[in-house]
Amino acid sequence: MHLLAASTQRNLGMAIAVVAIVGFAIYLIYNVLWAGRGEKGSEVELAPNRKPYLSDEELETKKLDLALVSGLVTLVIIGVALPLYWLGEPGRQQGYLEYSREQFTSRGAGLFEESCSSCHGGGGLGGTTATSVSDDSGNFVAAIEWDVPALTTVLYRFSEEEVRHILNYGRPPTPMQAWGGPGGGPLTTQQVDELIQYIQSIQLDPDEVQGEVLDGLVLQVRSYVLNGNPDMKARVESAQQRLRQATEAQASASTTQGMQEADAQFLSAQNELDALEQEIRGLYLSAFESPNPQLRNRLDQAYEAYVAVRHVANDDEEGQEAKAMAAQDLEDIDREIREQYIRDLRSPDRGELLFNNGVYGCARCHTPRDSWQFTGPETTPGGGPVILAEGTPEEAAAIAALGNLIPADIPGGGAFGPNLTNGATLRQFDTAEGHAGFVTIGSQEGVGYGNFGQGDGGGQMPAFGECVGDRDSSERSAIFGFCTLEDDNSRPGMLTADQIADIVAYERGL
Repeated sequence: MHLLAASTQRNLGMAIAVVAIVGFAIYLIYNVLWAGRGEKGSEVELAPNRKPYLSDEELETKKLDLALVSGLVTLVIIGVALPLYWLGEPGRQQGYLEYSREQFTSRGAGLFEESCSSCHGGGGLGGTTATSVSDDSGNFVAAIEWDVPALTTVLYRFSEEEVRHILNYGRPPTPMQAWGGPGGGPLTTQQVDELIQYIQSIQLDPDEVQGEVLDGLVLQVRSYVLNGNPDMKARVESAQQRLRQATEAQASASTTQGMQEADAQFLSAQNELDALEQEIRGLYLSAFESPNPQLRNRLDQAYEAYVAVRHVANDDEEGQEAKAMAAQDLEDIDREIREQYIRDLRSPDRGELLFNNGVYGCARCHTPRDSWQFTGPETTPGGGPVILAEGTPEEAAAIAALGNLIPADIPGGGAFGPNLTNGATLRQFDTAEGHAGFVTIGSQEGVGYGNFGQGDGGGQMPAFGECVGDRDSSERSAIFGFCTLEDDNSRPGMLTADQIADIVAYERGL
């Protein structure tokens, strides 16, 4: 069988070779022996390539001159137009880049409105979302209201790749879910890029960032002072309770006499609260390093002017305008006093305010329950769950009912971020300078920090003192150059070096 197969293949090869040789021989005979035979027949019309062309005289005069002039004109056009085209190329590239960014920003705005605004609020200004706390086994523990941060400074704190990682994979165990395809979310890579471009467009200017930081500190001063004065805090809470009762009495009054009595109760409680607020301002002033009698006089005069017009009738337009101006004057002086109070605090005490300053601080990651509140059942049909305010009897009852399932509200006790108490920061960082350096630039993938830090990426620890939005961006990225201002100076970080030093002083004392 094998011999037969071999013989068949050999015979087939021989036949192909013979056919090839014969064909080549026929080709040679036809083209060599018969090449000189005359043409058969004649052309109906002489082919263009067989027609006589112009004479040498014509070719070397008019035709040659025309060709040379045409070539020269073409060369001049190329020599002038090409450099002009090159000069305009950077502008065209910049125009295309700006157009692309506008398109990405517009699409990102639509995606944000559709997918993100329900939690982060319109324009990324922050909001809340309902979620729940579960135990280690995933079982439901309690319903809560989560404070969702604003995104208007996120590229000061996180790099482009860190923001992309958070969008792709979420931020467990917070309500921030995975949105990108790599994390199992519904958005494509381009849609995530469009969201990042939109987020870049809503970032605040450096002066606005510092204004937001200061606003947060000013808002904290009142509660900070009241927590240090339990008697005053109790008086304020009692007056607020009477004001709520008077408001309820006004709503439920069914007779003229009942309404008059409720109105009198309301005015009495409001007057008492106004007087207590003035006493609290006095507490601010008494804490100044140096007495400021001039500021005290301005405060007293503003308060007296406000008291004189605070109860004008609603239909008295002129009186309402005077009341609004007096209230604004009093508010302006109140803020001036609070700002001076902040400046006069000891560094660790000022650091405590900065530590607890919402999205601009540290507590929402390092303090249990700082970023959420318990919610109770709705009290009015369709009104939704009721938030149980911190420190209220209702919140205490909810915590007691859950036993040890809810962590204690210990400042720096650890939540999304690690526990900072009991000298943890002293063991991690040998010096305050090293500690401040880490708070300034945050964590980076593969870059160790302190004595034990391994360098976690993905936006674990944000940068508070240095703009890092374009830290890992390529030149083709829309975020590239975000941390450079128009005057070529570096965009400052969210907090100043002095503010970070205050935070470090507070954290190293926990």
